[in-house]
Amino acid sequence: MPQTDCVVEARSVPGAGEYPVLKLPTRVLGITMPAPDVAVLRLQLPANQNLQYRAGQYVEFILRDGARRCYSMANAPHNLGSPPAIELHLRHMPGGKFTDHVFGAMKERDILRMEGPFGSFFLREDSDKPMVLLASGTGFAPIKAIVEHMQHKGIGRDGRSLLGMSAPRRSLPARLVHGHGRRDAEPALRAGAVGADRRGRLDRPHRLRARGRDGRLA
Repeated sequence: MPQTDCVVEARSVPGAGEYPVLKLPTRVLGITMPAPDVAVLRLQLPANQNLQYRAGQYVEFILRDGARRCYSMANAPHNLGSPPAIELHLRHMPGGKFTDHVFGAMKERDILRMEGPFGSFFLREDSDKPMVLLASGTGFAPIKAIVEHMQHKGIGRDGRSLLGMSAPRRSLPARLVHGHGRRDAEPALRAGAVGADRRGRLDRPHRLRARGRDGRLA
């Protein structure tokens, strides 16, 4: 028992019914490059530790100097595969401690240390309110996981996705959404992008959300 006042610091305290935060090793199963500056990692989970998470949450990688880098799982929990593995989407940030390693030196079977799950961005299944999902670039990862989860659970909730991209059908979000058959996903093309027509609203995703479907500020 403490004899004086003390302060307990906790990076994350799971609430009732939430999944425990674990530190665990993971092995690189595969690295693909859908774009020159984007990597899709598949990381095998250890057989003796069961990582449970909600679609939309993220993990933190613990680097050798103690620094941490956060990435959201891009696959829903039911879609881990065999052997079980999480999928992550990374954009190369030149000079970045982690992404320089991923794009320059990482290879299959490398071991990484990570901790998770973290984050409160996940689907509230007790609500039937319409959703608007905003994403750009590799930020589409948690949206992809949530969409997979909804399809798996048969959740027919009304929703709309606005996906920021530099060109229709060429960016990572466009390819992944097209591959999942999402007809309610709308590209939001950046200023100056080629192909901004009736199929792609020319603006930033958050501005399109503010303007609404009729173009007026909501």
